[in-house]
Amino acid sequence: MTTFPFERYLLDENVPYRVIIDLREQDINVKSVLELIPGSSDKEIISFANYNNYVVVTFDSDFGELIFREKLSNQGVLYFRTPLTSPTIVFEYIRKYFIKNHYNPQGKFITITKSTIRIRDMKE
Repeated sequence: MTTFPFERYLLDENVPYRVIIDLREQDINVKSVLELIPGSSDKEIISFANYNNYVVVTFDSDFGELIFREKLSNQGVLYFRTPLTSPTIVFEYIRKYFIKNHYNPQGKFITITKSTIRIRDMKE
């Protein structure tokens, strides 16, 4: 596998499986909630990702609630707050911003919309 600054992603059940295939074809260490812990609650997903050092990729806003209101420890979250018009959107954002530019999303809550990327450092 190719080494990037950070290459461990856990994709939530709401992320299309096509994204997993595309990222794996780029030698990115990607796992799916559907493969590892299907049917898990959001808290269980955060706990699993934290224990196994994964950044969570999701379309679910509940992760922000759990992290910022309930102060759950985590490795990082990429939250796509955009309509899923194509599975390639998620792949392209990860490839362009986090792989090509060698940006490490670990320890951050990153909200991605159609026109902006908001990065909140969770260590502040």
